[in-house]
Amino acid sequence: MQRILSPVLLYTIFFFTGIATVLLGVLLPYIHAVSSQEDLHTGWLLASQFIGQLIGALFVGRRPSRSVGFGLLLTLSCAAAVPYRWGLNPVTQFFYGLGLGITMTAVNILAGREATPEKRASRLQMLNVFWPLGAAAAPWCVAAIVRSFHPETACIFLAITLGFLLLLFSLNMRGASRASIAQKTVEHPLPWYRLLLYCSIALLCVGVETALANWLPSYSARSLSHTGSIAAAASLFWCGVLSGRLSAASVFRNLPWNIYGTASAIACILASLALILSSSPLLICISSFVAAFGVAPLYPAVLARSIHVRLKNLIFFSAGIGSAAVPWLVGRVSYATDSLKEALLVPTIAAVLLALGLCYEPRAMTPLTITFDGKDHI
Repeated sequence: MQRILSPVLLYTIFFFTGIATVLLGVLLPYIHAVSSQEDLHTGWLLASQFIGQLIGALFVGRRPSRSVGFGLLLTLSCAAAVPYRWGLNPVTQFFYGLGLGITMTAVNILAGREATPEKRASRLQMLNVFWPLGAAAAPWCVAAIVRSFHPETACIFLAITLGFLLLLFSLNMRGASRASIAQKTVEHPLPWYRLLLYCSIALLCVGVETALANWLPSYSARSLSHTGSIAAAASLFWCGVLSGRLSAASVFRNLPWNIYGTASAIACILASLALILSSSPLLICISSFVAAFGVAPLYPAVLARSIHVRLKNLIFFSAGIGSAAVPWLVGRVSYATDSLKEALLVPTIAAVLLALGLCYEPRAMTPLTITFDGKDHI
């Protein structure tokens, strides 16, 4: 398949979706300092953005390039409205999240389709490295902006940047439009049990990763007394996420998916158990890294194997459900048992189910071979 889009452009867009996703949460402390906004209203803003992102995954059709343009336009329009009094409300944040959900889903699909079958898994692993990099950069960007400007000005900078990326993307697609006419991607249906398997794995791996990312700082603060160890555990988790995806980008070229995927899930299980059973600062820090290293490559790998199937939007939707449901279950169990240590059994059990799902019917996780333009593609 002829490459139409530069991967660098897609990586850059995905990096800024990482900034845009966490921007509201980063800005809220600064906004609270200069306004009388209540926590209840803040909760509605965050919930509206999440719901929009979740639904956005269902709005991407067979022309993901158009979806990227529409998603970027919707997101930058809502971001530009934030500095105005009427701009920061649940309705605006819903459409802001909707644009992000559309953009992130479409960029994943485009990155997978534009790569050759041999490079598809590596391309999606690399793509999904840039989202956490953007999310990690957001607090630093906001801190630099608020030194000289009002906090909401960060949204204006984001809107301008997204507008520039939209322009580059549009020019790139216009130049490639003729080349893409002959490349009509054929989407093949999946048996319902295989689609359910893909959706379940996406839900579990994203749920485990999000639950550990959200609750590990609190768990470290309660289990460790040294401030440096607390910070190290959280930092090493994100280092594990980045390292896991970067290493998988090369490993998947030489090692079968089922072997690497199952081994990664088992590593995550063992590391999660070590987090629960150990009180050693060193072991908790190492376990944080290993748990993230194990679970991080699994979601991009599932996407690489479902990029040419119908109803693939349900896989993105399931991942969104997992990112909310598993962390929520950890909170509920922690509240019921008054023990966050016991609550971390939730992502551990989810990782066990994930490993079982990867072991179940190995052929189900083999990439589909489809034909278009007279050639076979995976």
